[in-house]
Amino acid sequence: MTNWQTTKASDFCLSVRDGTHDSPKRVNNGKYLITSRHIIGKKIDLTKAYQISNSDYDEVNRRSKVDRWDVLFSMIGTVGEVCLVKDEPNFAIKNIGLFKSKNELFGKWLYYFLQSKKVKQVLNSLKRGTTQEYIPLGDLRNLNISYPTNILETQKIISILSALDDKIENNRKMNETLETVAQVLFKSWFVDFDPVHAKATGKTPAYMDAETAALFPSSFGDDGLPVGWNFGTYSDAMSIYDSKRIPLSKSQRERKQGVFPYYGATSCMDYVDEYLFDGVYLLMGEDGSVIREDGTPFLQYVWGKFWVNNHAHVLQGANGFSTEHLFCALSSVNVAPYVTGAVQLKINQANMKRIPIVVPTKQILSAFSETVQPFFDKRRLNIEENQTLAELRDTLLPKLMSGEIRVKDAEREVERAI
Repeated sequence: MTNWQTTKASDFCLSVRDGTHDSPKRVNNGKYLITSRHIIGKKIDLTKAYQISNSDYDEVNRRSKVDRWDVLFSMIGTVGEVCLVKDEPNFAIKNIGLFKSKNELFGKWLYYFLQSKKVKQVLNSLKRGTTQEYIPLGDLRNLNISYPTNILETQKIISILSALDDKIENNRKMNETLETVAQVLFKSWFVDFDPVHAKATGKTPAYMDAETAALFPSSFGDDGLPVGWNFGTYSDAMSIYDSKRIPLSKSQRERKQGVFPYYGATSCMDYVDEYLFDGVYLLMGEDGSVIREDGTPFLQYVWGKFWVNNHAHVLQGANGFSTEHLFCALSSVNVAPYVTGAVQLKINQANMKRIPIVVPTKQILSAFSETVQPFFDKRRLNIEENQTLAELRDTLLPKLMSGEIRVKDAEREVERAI
């Protein structure tokens, strides 16, 4: 680090401040106000943020207006989350650390610098509070920021890390598109019955080959379903492997740390040294977090070797239904009528089994599975690639941020990965 320098964050930035400490009144239509808990996965999640009046918004921004390339830091409650503001912001902030960047380059450097392992350790040491953790604003202002004196080297380091992040983001967006296409196809086939309507008029849907279209009937029965189809329940469409689940306490997981994902009702909670399942499965929240705001269930499409606790049902498709078909179908089901419990929400096996589902012919089920399988195959590959890229980024980040690794060596590793 012979060609590096260190300065306080207050000097590295235009200023270091925080958001409002007041609690502006909620309104139905206005501008968003975010807090530390809305910084999730290095992004701003506005879905649960409330809105404030335009006058309150302007008042908050007189103290702490956020601009492009500023860096936000969660400093109260949820501490340590970082977000780089890449787009023109449409929100005001409350109890969030705000690093006002001098320009795009400084903002990106600070964004990555705050994520390096050594800096995280420093930030953790600055935490105070027992009931609610926080880092004082003065400590953020006095935080030491190290960076190369050569601006070209700074640009190269940021370029390396940004290339990895950009690839990860592109894969994520591609996966959103792949899932959307699969859902659109599912709705067309099994909700709107487009191929049946088209066949009744002597046409073939533009996205479908003639061979697949020929599998569909050309008329509807008295029950409103295509002829030969019927109504069933999910007990007809899936195999349930809940009996193989084994919950582990936090202390047990700490003793079993490993590489295999440990899933709960909504997400991967940890990694352990053994696995219970191996293959492609669908996890559906059983208790606790079981229903989203739109009424649909919490689902996780998972694969490989993993462990599951007793808060998620473990499912695979059966009787001609693929696991991917279950995912598409359940993603749009309103499960509110099947949820029990006032304090602890639950979807038990019996209620899950009686959720209705349209049962087409085995030929149609097979055709749909073959149609959407490539989308899910690509989705899995993208997620696995993102895991590899994220590991490489997290390995290189602290070394680049401290000058421990040469830029050229890091560039070669990224070229091999991308």
